[in-house]
Amino acid sequence: MRKFVNRTWTLVRGRSRPLRFLSVFIMTVLVLCSFYGLPTNQSSWTAEQSANQTSSEQSIFLLVQTQPAAAQRLRASDIAEIVYAQHPDLPLENSYVEGDSGDVDIDNTLISRFIRYHLYVVRRLPNLRLDWKLTFADYLGANEWIVEEEYPGATNLRQNPRDQDITAIGQLNRAKRDAVIATLVEIFSSESSRLPGFGF
Repeated sequence: MRKFVNRTWTLVRGRSRPLRFLSVFIMTVLVLCSFYGLPTNQSSWTAEQSANQTSSEQSIFLLVQTQPAAAQRLRASDIAEIVYAQHPDLPLENSYVEGDSGDVDIDNTLISRFIRYHLYVVRRLPNLRLDWKLTFADYLGANEWIVEEEYPGATNLRQNPRDQDITAIGQLNRAKRDAVIATLVEIFSSESSRLPGFGF
């Protein structure tokens, strides 16, 4: 830096007064930047910006990745079991036969498919009431169309349960739907709080 200042000052002495003033100002800024450890060239400034941007992107990536992680700590069938325990009047709809084994999959219930549809088909957040309301609206035909080929159970059950599930959900009144939503939000919010250093 000292060599640069001496060389610059040698060039400045032979210039006009306005140009000399400008050169002195630039030299002063460079010296202050060097003294306080601030970046003095474009490459270092760009590197610092890139580091900050990378940090922000990593934070966003952590946010996106951590939310499904909480949902995956319990299987959909496990969560459905908790929901059924609190709402035993909900229909099970678990008499469907597996395509490979030919056995009835009693764990493949209406609520477990409802949860899998919410999380993995339409990819909505599990801790937001509004998102669960939107999922219920799908089943009621008031929001997104439920694609038969993408519905949970379409590939592993001999009969696609979509139509029967839509009928079963349609028979729930508003109070019951709200109660189910409250239970689901409570389950997932409680589960996410166990993640170290992060919550929904």
